[in-house]
Amino acid sequence: MSSSLPPSLLAHVSRLIETWMGLFFPPERWTDLERKLHAVAPALGCADAEACARLLTAVSVSQQQLDVLATYLTVGETYFFREPRSLEVLEQRILPELIHCRRGVDQHLRLWSAACCTGEEAYSLAIILHRLIPNLSEWKTTLLATDLSPRFLRKAQDGVYGQWSFRSVPAAVQERYFQQTAGGHYLIKSTLKNMVSFAQLNLATENYPSPGNNTIDMDVIFCRNVLIYFTAERIKRVLERFYHALVDGGWLVVSPVESAFVMDSPFTPVQFPGVTLFRKDLDQRATRAPLAPVIAPETRELRETPPLVLAADGEEPSASFSDCVPLGADGALLDNAPAQEPLAPSPLTPGTTLHPYEEASALYARGHYAEVIEKLSTFQWEAEQAPCARPREQAMAVLARSYANQGRLTEAQTWCERALAVNKFDAGLHYLRATILLECGQEGEARLSLTRALYLDQHFVLAHVALGNLAVQRKDAKEARKHFANALTLLHHYQPEDILPESDGMSAGKLAQIIADMSERI
Repeated sequence: MSSSLPPSLLAHVSRLIETWMGLFFPPERWTDLERKLHAVAPALGCADAEACARLLTAVSVSQQQLDVLATYLTVGETYFFREPRSLEVLEQRILPELIHCRRGVDQHLRLWSAACCTGEEAYSLAIILHRLIPNLSEWKTTLLATDLSPRFLRKAQDGVYGQWSFRSVPAAVQERYFQQTAGGHYLIKSTLKNMVSFAQLNLATENYPSPGNNTIDMDVIFCRNVLIYFTAERIKRVLERFYHALVDGGWLVVSPVESAFVMDSPFTPVQFPGVTLFRKDLDQRATRAPLAPVIAPETRELRETPPLVLAADGEEPSASFSDCVPLGADGALLDNAPAQEPLAPSPLTPGTTLHPYEEASALYARGHYAEVIEKLSTFQWEAEQAPCARPREQAMAVLARSYANQGRLTEAQTWCERALAVNKFDAGLHYLRATILLECGQEGEARLSLTRALYLDQHFVLAHVALGNLAVQRKDAKEARKHFANALTLLHHYQPEDILPESDGMSAGKLAQIIADMSERI
């Protein structure tokens, strides 16, 4: 889809958004920007994307309008213990050293989850603190969580999550720190919930660090998967403010794909196995040539320590709802196998009459699962003619995912089966069925579905990874290594930033890191 709005108008809107929020939409992303303007238009009282763009460029935008805009422009994809290697380093190395130095003297810790989205990262940090400090009530801990979007913050403060937010979390952790609600969701327990303070903060502004918003004297700042949306100049200014917000010796944690942005900054890169973190080290600043990463001492000990984040209470990591799934019978790869097509909605353009599937997909992307169910529950499925079979099948899949996100697994499985009845040769549908079956505890049947998915498409990366995860659970190291090796081979054909089919937003680079981390533990 090419952009239909005047380039000058899109350029003006792009500049304004970068000024207001720091979010950068270069010309190659103007189609995406137009799509987002079309989505936000009704919420701002506009008829279409062009009317929305002209509103933003013609008047002084209120804070309320900016809050609405932020909801549609920011990415809400996250889950508990995402990018686990940096969390393991925090739990096994950084926090234990801080706790040891301050125990009995000045028992305080200050952590900041910047751009916390819907709160999963902040609560993951709370769980780590709770596990590390038995007498936590005797410590003064600050766990600040900030985000640009008020809607994300409201969800974070509610502390209620669907099963897919736990895709990397073993059942023991989920049972210990969450309680299941009547609707099948999971509520964070009050002990953890009360540890986190949520507040709105725009990283593009200059109102931090400041005592007024409690963004000073931090021991650790997490800011992951945010810098990638900023310009180089904006990144530089944000990093400078983070540097001043940290105590001397404090740590900044970014995502692996953002590490290169921090190399040419006042921070000292410190390399741990599988991840690089950044330390505020004042005595290094005077000799600030580009530094090679410092190798953290005793890294061998970290490699051999059982991961506390992913395997609590001595349990093996459990299969996840989205990250788990097989290989072909002999593990061979077909060089000429057709690549899988993602189940993605057609691009939305102003004035387009949308198929119900496209409307439902737009709602699903914003996390409005109840609205998806409401919209599609009255759809006349059998009235669709053969040329529309593909949208019908995709709509059923979106409906199944929405039920799954609400913990209604019986309905999710029913609609997935209906979609497969329409098209038995869709590898993505067999993968979806497998993830639902895994949630229902039907591992044997799930493995059969994953095998079918790979029979139809042996280039299906997530299916390879899932069977590797299941092999880990069975303590079958040989089979797990085979599956993971095939997945890594396939990932070489992607760019690191490419989003993988059926992954709910996971990039190829991130999955490769997860596989490498898991392979080390086999």
